[in-house]
Amino acid sequence: MANTLATPAWVTKEVARAFVNDMHFLANVNRTYDDAYVQAGARVGATVNARLPQRFLVTDGQGLQLQNLFDQTVPISLTNQKNVAFGYSSAQATTDLDDIRARYTNPAGESLANAADVLAFQNVYKDVYSMVGTLGTTPSATLTYLQAGTKLTDLATVLQGRVAMLDPLAMQTVANAATTLFNPTATISEQYRTGMFGRNTLGISEWYQDPNRPTFVSGTVTASTPLVNGGAQTGASIITDGWGSGGSFLKKGDIITIGGVNSVNPLSYNSNGRLQQFVVTSDINDTTGAITIPISPSIITLRCAPDR
Repeated sequence: MANTLATPAWVTKEVARAFVNDMHFLANVNRTYDDAYVQAGARVGATVNARLPQRFLVTDGQGLQLQNLFDQTVPISLTNQKNVAFGYSSAQATTDLDDIRARYTNPAGESLANAADVLAFQNVYKDVYSMVGTLGTTPSATLTYLQAGTKLTDLATVLQGRVAMLDPLAMQTVANAATTLFNPTATISEQYRTGMFGRNTLGISEWYQDPNRPTFVSGTVTASTPLVNGGAQTGASIITDGWGSGGSFLKKGDIITIGGVNSVNPLSYNSNGRLQQFVVTSDINDTTGAITIPISPSIITLRCAPDR
């Protein structure tokens, strides 16, 4: 009779356990739709559609003013698969291998977790259209993180459960910036002992450091005075001109603003009085001094309620 001391199922579960425990960025991503992929008898394939919240407009007066229901969804697709493969025979498991969890399954799980973390970072951060601070400069003041909280609040993000994911240098820099503070005593003491910024600080519930945080290299722009070419533009692109001919290159992830276009609170529809930031959604070159820039979020003309 052949004995198997470490079955494939056991190894798979152990690798998955190590994988989950070593994730930082991914562990804080909303996974509400995870179960949609595993419904018995109702497989959805490689894509599920995440439903966006309804956005209603408050109207004035007693008169009934019906609004259309508009369901919006965002497709979420399983587009990447990664693996760490190794094998051994039952004889090797019996006579040669020892400490399988410590020597093999845990390192495999750690490698997969790091690969997934890097992939997630690379696929997410270039789609974010809000930023604070100076590109290429590690934030050295707590004000920068408070301003990041302002950006979230402007977009009607809930105040509870906010998470900061910093690279190690940024973490140590902000922890050092707080060394001159004296309260709250317990939090400051923890920062001093661990070199990590304390939790529930600056409006952020949890602070993590992750060495997989990517570094962005922006596009290049020669001496230019770019202008919007044509008013009343809407949608996911903006027509511009005035660029230095043949000398400008915008990269996916670059942030731009447009004079007079302010951020609007998605619940109240009131202007925040601050310029809306747009992220460039794909690389684009200038060849003639004119660029049609693909942007996110899309520019939408709001329908105002009567008597406003």
